[in-house]
Amino acid sequence: MKNVKLFLVAFAMLCFIVFYACKPGGEEAIEEETTEEVVEEELVEEVVEEELIVVEEEATEEELEEDTEKVITSLKNTDRILERMGFGNIAFNAPRSMNLYDTELIQLFLSLDKSIDELKQMIKAEGEKEGANIQISNRMVAHLSGPNFQITAITPKEQAIISSDVTEWKWDIKPKEIGLQSLHLTLTALFTIDNDISTKRAIRTFDKTIEVQVTCGQRIKKFFSEYLEFLLGSIIIPIVFILRKRLKNLVLRIYNFVKKL
Repeated sequence: MKNVKLFLVAFAMLCFIVFYACKPGGEEAIEEETTEEVVEEELVEEVVEEELIVVEEEATEEELEEDTEKVITSLKNTDRILERMGFGNIAFNAPRSMNLYDTELIQLFLSLDKSIDELKQMIKAEGEKEGANIQISNRMVAHLSGPNFQITAITPKEQAIISSDVTEWKWDIKPKEIGLQSLHLTLTALFTIDNDISTKRAIRTFDKTIEVQVTCGQRIKKFFSEYLEFLLGSIIIPIVFILRKRLKNLVLRIYNFVKKL
């Protein structure tokens, strides 16, 4: 019996030792397995992210290549359009002197088949007549500007150009300051790229500065017209009255002198 008891006690102690020794090792194994799974998941996520970055970079590079190709194609088309642009003749009048507050007419003619001299003969407005041969498109914009002028456009600034007809622009100009003033006349060709209405291009084909000498003769005339009543009432009439009285006295003196003779 004693041997049996000793055996059972020894077996129990052995089981306790084995259990105690195995318990931490199991936890560590589980922890190791869990850690390995987490590391594997993180590695997978990193690989996926790297693949996504590579895909995005490839997509961005493809987009950049496509955009670059579009730009190059657009530039080539623009160059071809510029090479195919036609030429036309223009003529316009350039007044060299004006009176302040006077209004003058500026005319500009454009034609594909008429000569510069023929266009000059069509100008009825005052001033020197000038002309030039310029590049044109099927739509042109003419613009006249001057900081010291009141400018009124009579015709639309953008007009379609017809080969069988003459295109005309007209402006009324009125100077606001005396001295040497400048007018700026420009012509711009408009066209679309690849038949895309939203993609327009403008090329300035003519640029001219017109010098105009503005005098003050009209200012003096305007002053007298506005203040004539004031001048008559306060200055001229009193002077005439005084002179008339003195002239009357002078006539009486002469008469008395002659009578005594």
